[in-house]
Amino acid sequence: MNEPVIAGYRCPPLADIKALLATVPKGVQLLRADRIYGVDHLRHAAALAARAFAEERARSADVATETLLYAAGERQIGKALAFLGLEEGARAVAVVAFASWVPPATWTRDDGALAGGAHVLDAFGIGATERAMLPRERWGDLVLERVALTDVLKS
Repeated sequence: MNEPVIAGYRCPPLADIKALLATVPKGVQLLRADRIYGVDHLRHAAALAARAFAEERARSADVATETLLYAAGERQIGKALAFLGLEEGARAVAVVAFASWVPPATWTRDDGALAGGAHVLDAFGIGATERAMLPRERWGDLVLERVALTDVLKS
């Protein structure tokens, strides 16, 4: 399986999520950028999803949806969508594309939208005790650990 294209985009406030998603081909996943902790977060989730498919233990029908599960650290699609699904008014989108896709013309590529921060750790329920174990520049490792633990949740 090919490496996915991972990108962040800035956009006008999202209004009609269903109409937007109707333009997205199979193999492309759009996620809330404000809950992503760097490109490595999505790269790791995509790699684990591809491995799950290769080992025939995926829980979903396609690798993009499986990537959503890993990125959210969830085993149920509904919970993963509630956590990482796009919301109206969002101004930044994370993209994991295993297939060719062209974003809307009004979107601007900005991988800085995926930078993460304390708010992402809060969303993942990573508290002060866990954060204190690592220097700030390694906080992304705490999210990667949650992504990796998805395999434990899936068993």
